[in-house]
This record gives sequence, structure tokens and C-alpha cells, in this order.
Amino acid sequence: MEAEGCPRESLALRCLLMTVPPEPIPMPPPSADKEALTWITRRHSGCWSPADEANLAAWLDAAPDHAAAWLRAQALWDDLAGLRPLAAGELRAARAVQARSSLHRFGLALAGLGALTLVLAVLLPGSFDGVRLHQTARGEQRSLVLADGSTVRLNTATRLETDFGPACRCLRLLSGEAVFHVAHGDPRAFRVETPSGRIRDIGTEFWVRSEPAHTAVAVLEGEIEVDAGAGPVRLRAGGSRTLSGGRLQEGAGADLADLVAWRDGVLVFRDTPLPEAFREFARYHDMDFEIDARLGAYRLSGRFPSADLDGLLG
Repeated sequence: MEAEGCPRESLALRCLLMTVPPEPIPMPPPSADKEALTWITRRHSGCWSPADEANLAAWLDAAPDHAAAWLRAQALWDDLAGLRPLAAGELRAARAVQARSSLHRFGLALAGLGALTLVLAVLLPGSFDGVRLHQTARGEQRSLVLADGSTVRLNTATRLETDFGPACRCLRLLSGEAVFHVAHGDPRAFRVETPSGRIRDIGTEFWVRSEPAHTAVAVLEGEIEVDAGAGPVRLRAGGSRTLSGGRLQEGAGADLADLVAWRDGVLVFRDTPLPEAFREFARYHDMDFEIDARLGAYRLSGRFPSADLDGLLG
């Protein structure tokens, strides 16, 4: 049954956004979150094309806050899975609206977007306004206690967003490195999003490092589920994976204790190329290193205090 004064077409959102080019009507630029919502609904509309995928990639690269907004939109889409049958019905209604003027149809699309945003705000209060950013500077480490009792240890130069809603304890590791120790007894999923994929906790403790081109994951205790885009894969204690380019790859095989030795202020190198070792050390100091090409073949092994730059240079 339709609400009085609210025609069914006003709820249509999906394919209108694809098939109707907006006319040049002056209006304020939308926020990154609203743009991301538009992208996510279009991507799941059944009207998606390779050109759309290219345009989405360009949008993600256009501004630093776009990637974070996209991760939030993906998380919200997953949390609202129960509303998708209703959305499919609205899509069929949208396709039936063919005789309207382009301006009128664009207005309906905007109304639909506004309605979707309102639904998200009501169902997931705090999903936008409640997002909190935690970050560390070079050389800084921090321990966080989250609202559910979970703890997170942030390493140097790390940016982490937390967004706890009714359906999900959602975190977004935008860059850097962290160890997550998850509190149990909470029915909401505990999920960590990165630009390369997502991790869902099933067990207790895991490590994640987010780089521009990939994400490295290892399970310290319990079990997690990792997904680079091709479907979730379970990973148990002692296991590691790399998420890159939509694919899951075997981890580097490093000792797990070495991976998280930074929590004790130690960096561990095992036959590591010298330039790579210095790049790792630079993450903890407000400086960068230039290595003579003649030293590129040298390798480094040992345990070094991350704060002791002189010890490394000596």
C-alpha cells in the first residue's frame, strides 16, 4: 500500500541514476558519503557497465575522503541486506517510468537518494555523524578500548575509523598497521575494512597492515574470514594472507611474533634487503633515507629497537 501523497515513482532510485543524465541545475556539491551511496546503489542496480567501473575508480582517486566514504557505503549496503527485495521492487517501478521529462525523472532520482539516505540515518544512527577517526604520527603508538570492550593497538603512522552501529562493529583501516583483540558476546559482526578487502572476526586476535597496493593479514589467535572481492575465505591461527587487486595470495611466511614485535618497540629483520629495512625504519622516524645503489645487494638480519636509529646506523 502506498502512502497518501507519495507516488511510488518518488521512491525509485537505481536505474534512473544510470539512464538519465542530470541537467545543469545549480546545486551545492553532495558530500562524499552521499556520492558513495549513489555509487553503491548504481553498482548493484543491474545497469552497471565497464565504463561505470572506470568512472568509479576515477572518483575514488579524486579525493582522499572518497575511499573512506566508499568503505562506509559498502558496509551499510551489507548491513541493509534485508531491504534489497524492496529495492528490487522499486527498480521495476523505476523502469516503468519512461514518459517523464528528464528533469522530472532526475528530480525523482534525487528524491529517491534522499529517501535512501534518510532510511540509513534512521536504521543506523551514528553511521555518518558517529564515525570517529583515530590516528598516530610517525613513531607514535596508541592503545584503544572500543565501546564493546575490544582493544586495538595502533602502530606508527596509522589511520583507523570506528563506526559502531546496530548491525555492525565496523572499522576502517585507511592506512598503517594494527592488532585487533575482539571482545565476544556481542551479536554484531566485527569487521575491518581496508581499500584492498575486508576482514571479519570469528576468533579473538588478528593483525592487519594496510599499504596503498595491498593489505597483509595474519591470525594470532582464533579465526577470521578474509575477502578480497571474490568471496570469503576462513583463516585460522598462524595463517596469513595478502589481499591485492581483488585476489587473495599466500602470506610472506614471516614468523607471527616478528610481525607484531613492534608492540614491544622492536623491529625484526631476517635476510631483509637493506633498502627495505631502512624504509621500515623510516616509518618510526620523521625522516626518509636514500640508500646508495651500491648497497642495494646488502641484506640485514637482527633485532633492533625501533627508536634506536643510531644502533641501526652503527
